Amino acid sequence: MFEPGTQNPYRVTQYPMGSNRLQDCMSVLRTALNGEHTLLAQKLKEVTFHTTLNDDSDNAVIVLNYYDTSFVSEEWKDAAQALSTLGNNVTIVGASRKLAESIIIGGTATLTERLTVSMDGENKTTKSFEYYQTEGTFSQPNAQVCEDMLGWAYNATLSTNDADVAAPQHDLCELYCGNGCFTVVLASNFQHVIATEVSSALVRLAQRNLVLNGVENVRVVPMTSEEFVTVYQQPSKDQDTQTLTARKKLQNAGIELMNPGTSPKTDLFPRESETITMTNLRTLFMDPPRAGLTPAVREMASQQFDRILYMSCNPQTLQRDLVDGLLLTHKIVNVAAFDQFPYTPHLEVGVVLERR
Repeated sequence: MFEPGTQNPYRVTQYPMGSNRLQDCMSVLRTALNGEHTLLAQKLKEVTFHTTLNDDSDNAVIVLNYYDTSFVSEEWKDAAQALSTLGNNVTIVGASRKLAESIIIGGTATLTERLTVSMDGENKTTKSFEYYQTEGTFSQPNAQVCEDMLGWAYNATLSTNDADVAAPQHDLCELYCGNGCFTVVLASNFQHVIATEVSSALVRLAQRNLVLNGVENVRVVPMTSEEFVTVYQQPSKDQDTQTLTARKKLQNAGIELMNPGTSPKTDLFPRESETITMTNLRTLFMDPPRAGLTPAVREMASQQFDRILYMSCNPQTLQRDLVDGLLLTHKIVNVAAFDQFPYTPHLEVGVVLERR
């Protein structure tokens, strides 16, 4: 960033919208880089900070991202250790795109976040959820806004239950589940949940976060959204390689789908956990990357699910997915906007659609 009309870098000396802990880390790092630990600044490309809302923890992570691997040395490690101590036990991570594995100094690169969610839409009833967040994996960047997003999604799915039945009767499919941020909160509104995620690191985090919060009715599957489309819509007699691979992933995760186009009793592969059978998969939750949905996912959503929750970080691709597919079969019943990045054009938008 540059000062208006010049090529002079814009100096950021404070970040008041961030946490107090983050601002403390900024001050400590700036002093170190300009003082006795200038070694840490050599070939430094960028710095990122990770703190939490968790009042019980002062843990923080500072990531020093370098242009190449030449920073790696015992002298660098000593300086990073000294910085960790100066920052009150901050974890220092040395990283580079050219480095096979980041260097972690002074602690752990995994923090525990605590988010408080409104369970009634009015903040009269709240519940706290905890999440492991590991540096280098995706997590929602604005924790306070994330609390609002979780509360909105929870209350938007409350009506998926039959009014005359106390326990949830419907099943949920979640695509792009990440570290289980929404999964953990939404699970109690459904009988069973299948959550898919392509990143193996995020799959492991999601599974840990489910255990951390005592959630037992969810299975996380390491697969792409397109693989789920394949196995959900292909008849069981179609034994092509892609379908077989997707079915194996579902069965290894302990999931048996009993929906149109799938076989309820295929036992081709060994299972690694107790099987849950989904007999009423009617709600779909999606939080895709900025590129939005592929045509195959869009088509499946329109054809197979009565209710769709779409959390978008790109209103342009959301509009495309609505106009080109979802609005042909569904109508919008709820919309919400969330300002994850104040003073920027970026906007998070949540939409609830129900079949016409």
